[in-house]
Amino acid sequence: VLAYVGEDPADIIYDLCTNYIPGFDADWIDLDAWQTETGTYNGNVYTAYITEPTSVKTLLEEMAQQGSLALWWDDVNDLLRLQVLRAVLTSAFDYTPDSMRQGTLATREQLEQRLSQVQIYFGQINPLLPLSNKDNYRSSTIVSDEDAEEDWGQPAIMTIMSRWIPSSGRTVADRLG
Repeated sequence: VLAYVGEDPADIIYDLCTNYIPGFDADWIDLDAWQTETGTYNGNVYTAYITEPTSVKTLLEEMAQQGSLALWWDDVNDLLRLQVLRAVLTSAFDYTPDSMRQGTLATREQLEQRLSQVQIYFGQINPLLPLSNKDNYRSSTIVSDEDAEEDWGQPAIMTIMSRWIPSSGRTVADRLG
């Protein structure tokens, strides 16, 4: 069993990358910068018991989603970057047609990405049971946007079965939603 109990998401991702990805160089991660980012903008700890072989890719995707994180490769500095997703500052640069080089940005509607409800099951009871077993969670929450459902005439629902959010993590689950 691989256990993470009350861990910072930066530490979890660092451990997964450096200990379970063959050939991954620890120098590709600025752990101090990651911990500052997660400590400042996330401030949560996560718990999971990995009881069966699970790909690192799956665990990283879960942690990124459930920790509201973005991970990307910075090929200029040869670093794996991490950022907590958060509101855009009001002082951020505005992109307007005048500030973009013509032909460099294209937009399109992505209706398959539309969500009006997010159901989160968390507080896994028995880590030996499948994640998909809804009866194996102590808590759940639903975050919905009724205006979006009314605008589109039907709900678009995402269900997240979280092995990472403990049963006392309703605030974390609500933020995720």
